[in-house]
Amino acid sequence: MAEARTAMLQVLLVLVLGLALAPPLASGILDYWNFGCYRGNFTPGSIYKRNVELLAATLPHKVSSSPLLFATVTIGLDTAQVRALGECRRDVSSSVCKNCMTESFLDARKVCPLKKGVVLLKDYCSLWITDDPLNSDQETFLYNNGSGFQRRQEFENEVLGLTYNVTDQTVLSKNSFATGKQDLEEGSLFVLVQCAPTKGSSECRNCVRSLIDVDLFKEHSGGRMSNLWCELRWEMYKFYIGDPVVKIPLARSKGKGKRNRIIIWSLVGAAVVLMVLATIIIVWWKKRRLSANRIPPGGKFIQLVEECGEGGSGAVCQVECHRSALVFFEEILKMAAGRKIALFLDYDGTLSEIVNDAARAYMSEQMRDVVREAAELFDTSIVSGRSRYKVQDFVMIDGINYAGSHGLDIKMSAKNFAAGGELEINEEPFMPAAEYLPLMRNVIMALEQAVSGIQGATVEDNVFTASVHYRNVDEEHHPQVAQIVQEVLAQEEFKCLKLTTGQMVWEIRPPIKWHKGDAVVFLLKKLGLDDHQVVFPIYIGDDTTDEDAFEVLRTRNNGIGIVVSKEIRMSHAFFTVKNPTEVKEFLEMLVRWKRGE
Repeated sequence: MAEARTAMLQVLLVLVLGLALAPPLASGILDYWNFGCYRGNFTPGSIYKRNVELLAATLPHKVSSSPLLFATVTIGLDTAQVRALGECRRDVSSSVCKNCMTESFLDARKVCPLKKGVVLLKDYCSLWITDDPLNSDQETFLYNNGSGFQRRQEFENEVLGLTYNVTDQTVLSKNSFATGKQDLEEGSLFVLVQCAPTKGSSECRNCVRSLIDVDLFKEHSGGRMSNLWCELRWEMYKFYIGDPVVKIPLARSKGKGKRNRIIIWSLVGAAVVLMVLATIIIVWWKKRRLSANRIPPGGKFIQLVEECGEGGSGAVCQVECHRSALVFFEEILKMAAGRKIALFLDYDGTLSEIVNDAARAYMSEQMRDVVREAAELFDTSIVSGRSRYKVQDFVMIDGINYAGSHGLDIKMSAKNFAAGGELEINEEPFMPAAEYLPLMRNVIMALEQAVSGIQGATVEDNVFTASVHYRNVDEEHHPQVAQIVQEVLAQEEFKCLKLTTGQMVWEIRPPIKWHKGDAVVFLLKKLGLDDHQVVFPIYIGDDTTDEDAFEVLRTRNNGIGIVVSKEIRMSHAFFTVKNPTEVKEFLEMLVRWKRGE
């Protein structure tokens, strides 16, 4: 028995010594989260092999010594030419970056021996090698974990919402990198987004959006998505270095239990009754106050409303009843009566001409200059049906509030932090329809497939809304576009969505009561400009969707709408201009007046 024990101890000792003296495993062989081997093979001892070795000797240093930890290198000519892209996470040090890149070349030789194309993705760095040009057609790599994660139904919406917020900060940052944290009932959610520094803001946003897979959000508590130009990662633990750029606190938990619900609904009912009574009293009081104090001398405002019919929310006037905002500019100033002017501007057809290709609806430099001047003198907001990201890319002016998707995505300007409003530093975009993002993505894909057979029909993804454009479709096929849109929305999944029309476009929106008029009221409150005696809003727009804003201003009996139209049409606006050129003239007049005050 003793001899047996002795023999066993000897075997164990040999195994321990063998493990201790054995050469170490290839560094990092276990720490890459995905890889890919593609293209053909190269021959050992070939010029291509030598060029790969030259890359291994030069790229790690070039990446780690770059301020943005990013570099591309091309070595060789013709069929022996090798191209590589190396990038490190922007929250790591130069030394960590260099070690990671060096290890990546070692690991690439093991996982993809003799392959001309190699992708190796690690926590801190990524390596792409190919004999083909580096382009956006490279494969997208996915990884997920936590498939048994017990989550709430809202979890995927929270991940998606935080991802969009972090992406917004990424494109604004100088190093194309941002992180975020949101406190949830399950714990804390952490998100990281990084783009190649060679990409512009629009390319970065589009790249990240191309990565997003809502199904992964639904099924897992963490995951990664990466391609050649951008990377996205989310986890239920902190995996990045440093403090997050975006911070979203835990939302208040909902009341639980039958007793609590009864108490809450009793209080809500009582509050509703009090609010109704208060609203009736306030409306009556404001009407008396405004009728006594607001109307300028001479009764011109009264005359204008009477010519178009009685005032109020039900008033709808024709353009021929309206007065030109240029001709009656002095009258508008009298209406303002010394109050602070707040500007609200639509984009398409207002700041830019209507064009056949919606992606090329650029505003002129002259228009940009006058809008920038106006924004320096007045609180200015852009309220557009386009996505906020797109309209920001078109306008390119800081110090402006941007409301995209008909006001469903509102980002306040940092300029207003000291303006007496309710803003806080790093306040996140206001997205009242965030829960419908997955549904909108699905309907956009369904619409794109449905209209793909109609020449000239396009679907514009505005994040929270979808626009089906048929301006470039032959007129005889316009009814077919309408029928296809209605058939898609007749599907059970999409029956709840709202359908509206615009200028040669069908608009699909989430099923919530929110429009441009609501966005104007929200912006006025956030800017601390909701006092009728202090502020005079002016809204300029050309589309039927702008009528909601015109009607709100008319109902509030404060401010004016200016409709942009050459044709006679019904409108809630009080004044008119014919085209974007006249919009520019009106803004120039405002600027000159304010500077000369």
